[in-house]
Amino acid sequence: MRGEIMKKGKRPVYAVVAAAGVLLVIFAVFAFVYANNIDDRNLTYSAPETLYPVISAVEVSRVDINTAPLKELANIDGVGRSRAQDIIRYREEHGGFTELEELKNLPSFDDAAYEKVKDNLCIGRADTVTETLPESDRVNLNTANIRQLMTVPAITQKIAESIIEYRETYGDFISVRELLEIDGIGEITYRKIEGYVTVG
Repeated sequence: MRGEIMKKGKRPVYAVVAAAGVLLVIFAVFAFVYANNIDDRNLTYSAPETLYPVISAVEVSRVDINTAPLKELANIDGVGRSRAQDIIRYREEHGGFTELEELKNLPSFDDAAYEKVKDNLCIGRADTVTETLPESDRVNLNTANIRQLMTVPAITQKIAESIIEYRETYGDFISVRELLEIDGIGEITYRKIEGYVTVG
C-alpha cells in the first residue's frame, strides 16, 4: 500500500520530465532549421527594391529657380528676400537660368554665397515655347520704339532700351540673330523673342 502511494506520487514528476524532453527536441529541430535557412550574420530585412521605388530626398527638396515664387526663394537658407528678388529679376530679363552657375552673374552672389545655396536649388525647364507670327505682324527691330518693343514677350524696358542703343551705335540690325549681342538676351530669351520680330 505504501509502495503504491509512492509510485502514484512520482507519476506527475515523470510526466513533467517527459514533456520537457519533447519540448527540448522540438526546440532543437527548430533551431537547426532556423540556422540553415537564415544567415545569422545579417538579420536585417531588406524589402525588394521593386516594391519601394527610391526617390531622392535631395531631388524632392530642391527649389527650381526658374519657377519658384519670391516667398519660396526667400525662405531658402542663404538666399533671403534681397537675393530672391535678384533671382527673379535676372530670370525675367534673361528668360530663365540655363545653369545654376549663372547665379554668380548676380552682384549679390559671390562664390561663398553660391556654394552655400547650390545644393538647395535646381534648374527646371524654362518656358521657351513661343508663337511664330506672320512676317507682316512682327515688330521691326530697326524702326520700333520702346513701347512697341515691349509688346514682344520677354522684352523688358531695359532690353528694349538696349536694343535701341545698339542700333543707334551700330546701325540697323542685319538679322534677328544679332539680338544675342544685346546685354540681357541669352539663348532662352532669344527663342522667346525671335518669332515676334523682324529686321525688314
